This record gives sequence, structure tokens and C-alpha cells, in this order.
Amino acid sequence: MGKLIPEGITIEWFHWAEKQGGVPFHDRYLLTEAGGVSLGDGFSAEGPSKTVNVQLIAKRIYEITRERIVPEASVYELKDKFRILSDGSIEEF
Repeated sequence: MGKLIPEGITIEWFHWAEKQGGVPFHDRYLLTEAGGVSLGDGFSAEGPSKTVNVQLIAKRIYEITRERIVPEASVYELKDKFRILSDGSIEEF
């Protein structure tokens, strides 16, 4: 089996959480520099009858979501972040 992450590609993972009394944070998103998708019930479908619906998000929803999850924003709390490199190693940043 080949590499899961192509040479020269890095995945940055950000774990955000809802702040006490803040803006509700339910949907899960996979965002890139070019756009994103929404995974309403999360990244896993647990149980024999569960499914995960993946939807391309509209440009304006993408923009609003990106504005809320930059490290300087105060809407959500950044819990941790790390990079997954093409060799499979993980580094915090």
C-alpha cells in the first residue's frame, strides 16, 4: 500500500471547542484553502444503520466558518493543533 499523504503535502489538524455560553458548534467541517465540506453528524458512522452525509458548503458559509476558526478569533476555543507530514510523522506547532 502506498502513502496516504502524497510527498510534499502536509495536513494541519485544528481541534476547536465551543466556549461556555458561546456560539453553538455542532457540525463538523473539513476545510481547505479552496473550500470545504460539512459532515453534520461527524466523521464516523457508528452502528449498522448510521450514515454520514457529506455536503459541499456554500462559499459564504465557508467564509463565515473560516473567520470563526482563526487562532486570533474569539468565537471558539482552540484546544490543540498538529501537522501530519507525508512520512506519517506528527508534529505540534
